[in-house]
Amino acid sequence: MEKELSMHQGISDILSNAHVKSTYTGTKFFFKGDLSQKVEAMIASNILEICIEKDCGMPFVKSDEDFKKVTAYIVSEKINGWHHYITHKE
Repeated sequence: MEKELSMHQGISDILSNAHVKSTYTGTKFFFKGDLSQKVEAMIASNILEICIEKDCGMPFVKSDEDFKKVTAYIVSEKINGWHHYITHKE
């Protein structure tokens, strides 16, 4: 996927692949949020040069380490959907 992915292209990609099941059988670390926030996670993954996969259109990474890198970037840059990755302690 290109680094110049637009929101429109990303949402179109997710929806057009909604019927395609991933063949990956390991643990899948899915991104949270609505479709635009999932696209933001895909864009962040591309910026960080982290490979993403999709299962029924939904983007995921294959390792906890990659998931933490992407979500840390999303939070630090306050990217759309960043609040999904904050731990709230009482």
